[in-house]
Amino acid sequence: TTVAIFAIGGAIGAFAASPVSRRYGRRGGLLKANLLGIIAAAFMAVSKFIHSPELLIIGRLVIGIECGLYTGICTMYLSEVSPKSIRGMIGSLTGLSAYSGLMIAEIVSTPKMLGTDSRWPLIMVIAALPSVTQFMLLQFCYESPRFLLMNLDDEKGARIALSAIRERLNVDDEIDEMKQENENLKGEYHVTIRELFTQKIYRLPVAVAIVVHFSMRFCGINAIMYYSTALFEHASVGSVGPYATIGVGVIL
Repeated sequence: TTVAIFAIGGAIGAFAASPVSRRYGRRGGLLKANLLGIIAAAFMAVSKFIHSPELLIIGRLVIGIECGLYTGICTMYLSEVSPKSIRGMIGSLTGLSAYSGLMIAEIVSTPKMLGTDSRWPLIMVIAALPSVTQFMLLQFCYESPRFLLMNLDDEKGARIALSAIRERLNVDDEIDEMKQENENLKGEYHVTIRELFTQKIYRLPVAVAIVVHFSMRFCGINAIMYYSTALFEHASVGSVGPYATIGVGVIL
C-alpha cells in the first residue's frame, strides 16, 4: 500500500495538472505543487517519531499528487517561456531531472549514508529541499507570457513578462505569433473525451499512445525500481543489493 499509493497520487495529480494550470496559472500551479511537496515531506519525516504508518501513507499520496502536478505544469511552463529554437530541448529537461533525482535518492538511501532505521527521516527532509528551493526561486519568476495573453487576455502583462524573460524591449514578433495562435485556437473544434474514443479518425493515434504508455508500465520497470533492493537480496546478492539498485538506475 505504501508503495502503490504514490502511483495513485501521481494519477490524481496528472489529471489535475491541466485545470490547476488554467485556474492558477503555470507559475501559480507550480507554487501550489511545491507546497504539497513540502507538506508531504513533513508528514513522512514526522511519521517515524509519532509511530504513525498511516501518516507515511498519506505523505506518499500527497507527494504523488505533487509529482503528477509538477510533471504536467513544469513541462508546460518551460515550453511556454523558452525561445522556439530550444523549446523542445528545454521541455525534455523535466524527464532528465526526474531520473537524475531518482539516482541521487538511490545513492543517499544506501545503508552507509541515510538508509538506516534511525536516519531515513532525513531522506524525507532532503526530499523537501527541491520544493523549498523552487518555491523561493519562483518568487522572482514571471508568469508565462503565453498564459497571460491567451488565457487572461492580458497583453500588457504578457509584454512585460516576455520582455523581462527575453531581456529586450522589442517582443512584437512573438506577441503577434501568440495572438495569431490564439485566434486559430478559437476557431478550432474541441474534441470531447467521448469523441476521442468513438470517432474512427482518432482511434489509431489514441491506440498507439495507449499501447506505448501501457507497455512502459506493463514491462515491470516500476516494480523493478520499487523493489530492486529486495529482489537483489533474495537473489543472494546480500549487502550489495542497494548498490546494485544504483546500477539499475544508471542503466535506465
